[in-house]
Amino acid sequence: MRLQQYIIENTEYEVKHISGKSKIKTTIKPEDRTYDNIPKDSKGKNKCRFQDWLCLTGNPGKAANGRWYGYSHRAIASFGIGDTITSDNMAHKDYKWDDDKKTKHKSYKIKTDKEAREHADRFRKNVS
Repeated sequence: MRLQQYIIENTEYEVKHISGKSKIKTTIKPEDRTYDNIPKDSKGKNKCRFQDWLCLTGNPGKAANGRWYGYSHRAIASFGIGDTITSDNMAHKDYKWDDDKKTKHKSYKIKTDKEAREHADRFRKNVS
Protein backbone atom coordinates (compact mmCIF):
# COMPACT_ATOMS: atom_id res chain seq x y z
CA MET A 1 0.00 0.00 0.00
CA ARG A 2 2.76 2.47 0.84
CA LEU A 3 4.60 1.83 -2.44
CA GLN A 4 1.43 2.43 -4.44
CA GLN A 5 0.77 5.66 -2.52
CA TYR A 6 4.39 6.78 -3.12
CA ILE A 7 4.07 6.15 -6.86
CA ILE A 8 0.80 8.10 -7.06
CA GLU A 9 2.20 11.04 -5.07
CA ASN A 10 5.44 11.18 -7.08
CA THR A 11 4.02 10.80 -10.59
CA GLU A 12 5.72 13.16 -13.00
CA TYR A 13 3.82 15.10 -15.63
CA GLU A 14 5.28 16.79 -18.68
CA VAL A 15 4.42 20.22 -20.09
CA LYS A 16 5.86 21.76 -23.24
CA HIS A 17 8.63 24.29 -22.57
CA ILE A 18 7.89 27.79 -23.88
CA SER A 19 10.62 27.34 -26.50
CA GLY A 20 8.89 24.21 -27.78
CA LYS A 21 12.22 22.36 -27.86
CA SER A 22 11.96 20.46 -24.59
CA LYS A 23 9.53 19.48 -21.83
CA ILE A 24 9.21 20.54 -18.23
CA LYS A 25 8.72 17.80 -15.65
CA THR A 26 6.46 18.49 -12.69
CA THR A 27 4.69 16.58 -9.93
CA ILE A 28 1.78 19.05 -9.86
CA LYS A 29 -1.34 17.31 -11.14
CA PRO A 30 -3.28 19.14 -13.89
CA GLU A 31 -6.30 19.58 -11.59
CA ASP A 32 -4.09 21.29 -8.97
CA ARG A 33 -2.56 23.80 -11.38
CA THR A 34 -3.36 27.49 -11.23
CA TYR A 35 -2.02 30.59 -12.89
CA ASP A 36 -0.07 31.31 -9.71
CA ASN A 37 1.92 28.06 -9.67
CA ILE A 38 3.30 28.15 -13.23
CA PRO A 39 6.97 27.07 -13.22
CA LYS A 40 9.34 30.05 -13.43
CA ASP A 41 12.97 30.41 -14.40
CA SER A 42 15.61 32.17 -12.30
CA LYS A 43 14.54 35.55 -13.72
CA GLY A 44 10.90 35.00 -12.76
CA LYS A 45 9.66 34.39 -16.30
CA ASN A 46 7.25 31.56 -17.12
CA LYS A 47 8.88 28.37 -18.35
CA CYS A 48 5.75 27.36 -20.25
CA ARG A 49 2.70 28.98 -21.79
CA PHE A 50 -0.15 29.37 -19.31
CA GLN A 51 -2.48 27.71 -21.84
CA ASP A 52 -0.33 24.55 -21.79
CA TRP A 53 0.07 24.65 -18.00
CA LEU A 54 -3.69 24.94 -17.39
CA CYS A 55 -4.61 22.53 -20.25
CA LEU A 56 -6.72 25.18 -21.99
CA THR A 57 -7.97 24.36 -25.47
CA GLY A 58 -9.85 27.53 -26.38
CA ASN A 59 -10.70 31.05 -25.36
CA PRO A 60 -12.72 30.95 -23.23
CA GLY A 61 -11.40 27.60 -22.12
CA LYS A 62 -12.08 25.25 -19.26
CA ALA A 63 -8.93 24.28 -17.38
CA ALA A 64 -8.21 20.93 -15.78
CA ASN A 65 -8.91 22.57 -12.40
CA GLY A 66 -12.55 23.09 -13.44
CA ARG A 67 -12.42 26.87 -13.81
CA TRP A 68 -13.17 28.83 -16.98
CA TYR A 69 -10.47 31.22 -18.20
CA GLY A 70 -10.90 34.21 -20.48
CA TYR A 71 -7.85 36.08 -21.71
CA SER A 72 -6.34 38.46 -24.24
CA HIS A 73 -2.90 39.93 -24.75
CA ARG A 74 -3.72 42.33 -21.89
CA ALA A 75 -5.09 40.19 -19.07
CA ILE A 76 -6.36 36.81 -17.87
CA ALA A 77 -9.16 35.97 -15.44
CA SER A 78 -10.77 32.77 -14.18
CA PHE A 79 -14.35 32.12 -13.17
CA GLY A 80 -15.99 29.24 -11.35
CA ILE A 81 -19.14 28.27 -9.51
CA GLY A 82 -19.45 30.23 -6.27
CA ASP A 83 -17.35 33.21 -7.40
CA THR A 84 -18.74 36.63 -6.48
CA ILE A 85 -18.89 39.10 -9.35
CA THR A 86 -18.63 42.67 -8.09
CA SER A 87 -20.06 45.75 -9.79
CA ASP A 88 -16.69 46.86 -11.19
CA ASN A 89 -15.77 43.49 -12.72
CA MET A 90 -15.47 43.58 -16.52
CA ALA A 91 -17.33 40.28 -16.68
CA HIS A 92 -20.37 41.63 -14.79
CA LYS A 93 -23.52 41.04 -16.85
CA ASP A 94 -24.41 44.78 -16.72
CA TYR A 95 -20.85 46.16 -17.16
CA LYS A 96 -20.47 48.92 -19.74
CA TRP A 97 -17.03 50.21 -20.66
CA ASP A 98 -18.19 53.75 -21.48
CA ASP A 99 -20.51 54.28 -18.50
CA ASP A 100 -20.05 58.00 -17.77
CA LYS A 101 -22.58 57.93 -14.91
CA LYS A 102 -20.48 55.41 -12.92
CA THR A 103 -23.58 53.27 -12.36
CA LYS A 104 -23.31 50.88 -9.41
CA HIS A 105 -24.56 47.37 -10.11
CA LYS A 106 -25.42 44.66 -7.61
CA SER A 107 -22.88 41.96 -6.88
CA TYR A 108 -23.93 38.37 -7.47
CA LYS A 109 -22.57 34.81 -7.39
CA ILE A 110 -21.99 32.48 -10.33
CA LYS A 111 -24.30 29.50 -9.90
CA THR A 112 -23.64 27.22 -12.89
CA ASP A 113 -20.82 26.09 -15.12
CA LYS A 114 -22.60 27.72 -18.06
CA GLU A 115 -22.59 31.09 -16.25
CA ALA A 116 -18.88 30.71 -15.49
CA ARG A 117 -18.19 30.16 -19.21
CA GLU A 118 -20.31 33.20 -20.15
CA HIS A 119 -18.37 35.36 -17.68
CA ALA A 120 -15.03 34.19 -19.06
CA ASP A 121 -16.22 34.98 -22.59
CA ARG A 122 -17.53 38.40 -21.54
CA PHE A 123 -14.24 39.19 -19.80
CA ARG A 124 -12.29 38.15 -22.92
CA LYS A 125 -14.35 40.47 -25.12
CA ASN A 126 -14.29 43.45 -22.74
CA VAL A 127 -10.57 43.36 -21.96
CA SER A 128 -9.43 43.21 -25.60
